[in-house]
Amino acid sequence: MRSLVNQCESLLTDHRSILATAIAVGAIRAGHRALVRSVFDLVQDFAEAEATGERRAFVQQLTRVDLLVLEDFGMKKLGPAAAEDLLEVFVRRHEAGSTLITTNRPTQDWGVFLGDVPAATAILDRFLAHAEIVQLQGKSYRLHQRRTRDDPPAEA
Repeated sequence: MRSLVNQCESLLTDHRSILATAIAVGAIRAGHRALVRSVFDLVQDFAEAEATGERRAFVQQLTRVDLLVLEDFGMKKLGPAAAEDLLEVFVRRHEAGSTLITTNRPTQDWGVFLGDVPAATAILDRFLAHAEIVQLQGKSYRLHQRRTRDDPPAEA
């Protein structure tokens, strides 16, 4: 497998947060800079940076980090500016840093939840150019934990 920060962009589809966080921690331990944000928080971060006049500095921060992990991509439809903001991140990070996205949605749905098909197409073009797609099979980790917690202890 290619080096973690050698343009290894990945798409995880189940047990996502656990693996994404572990990869980010591994990158940090190896001396790289990593940032983990849910897409919801990132959209809010953009709005706050815009309101305070710090948008350019915020985009530069996202561009300089070695590994950017965006969690919960596609969990709900995003606001009108989100697609353009995310597109700017992907354009500036393309060929410059690794990006890992966690999602349970197929790429053909990205135009719908981003609310902008051309921006989603441009994001996917840059993201998938060097992507390592990892699809995990199995039940939800949270549901598995609940079943384990709710199951009565086995009799000896």
